[in-house]
Amino acid sequence: MRILPKTSRDFVARFFLSLTSLAFSMALFLPQARAINIPKNLSFHDLSDVTQILGHNTATKFLSNPYALGGHSGFELGLSTEFIDTTDLSDLGAGTGKQSSFQYNRITIGKGLYDDFDVFVHFVPFSNSNEISEYGALMKWMFYQAKSLPLSFSAVAHYNTIDIQDTFDNEILGWDLMGGINLNHFGLYWGGGGQKARSSFSNKILNTSDPQIQLSSSSNTFITRSSQSHTFVGLQIELSSIFIAAEIDRYEQPVYSAKIGVRF
Repeated sequence: MRILPKTSRDFVARFFLSLTSLAFSMALFLPQARAINIPKNLSFHDLSDVTQILGHNTATKFLSNPYALGGHSGFELGLSTEFIDTTDLSDLGAGTGKQSSFQYNRITIGKGLYDDFDVFVHFVPFSNSNEISEYGALMKWMFYQAKSLPLSFSAVAHYNTIDIQDTFDNEILGWDLMGGINLNHFGLYWGGGGQKARSSFSNKILNTSDPQIQLSSSSNTFITRSSQSHTFVGLQIELSSIFIAAEIDRYEQPVYSAKIGVRF
């Protein structure tokens, strides 16, 4: 039987210790994702609002240190939570009960590659209560680092897909330019960019008598495409062996998110 080198065994041990700690934090401190009800009998003009609230707003968030992870040895594991204002959703279509916010959690894993390239993947933990399926990825290239200042600039590409109750499916492809400042145990980042969405609506929630809604004969869904720009600002603070991060993303309305994790 092959025995792993000591450095590899240490990495595996730290990985599973970090994973256990984050799982405990999730169970202890973070609430379960709240269910969201999408109104039925949506008209064509309602669809852009649904896409905005549950599509563009759920795009991948960075929530990390703007400095590169550090090549092949860099690794990050985190747990994030997001809060989206869904007040306007209740007034669409046939309406629903008051829904002031939509909150859900993501597990994220980051890995340093080469030449200051980092890749992150994320997903929503399965839960029978929220009926949400979500996953995505982000790639960051830190293409500039100032020699005399703790300043860097990075290019970011991201992808995300979310499915809610098998009635709304949304894909986001986006790109950002991000600046960052790194001090001792503290990082600040900001930026902006654009993203495109492909949204699919099930006939279960559509007003099929609307002449502008033409269902696909094969899947009984209606597909829309949209794009928009957005900006963001965030900070990351290191506390002993863990870090916390917070971010505000500005779409048509702000989205607030936070993260706890480890980086080594």
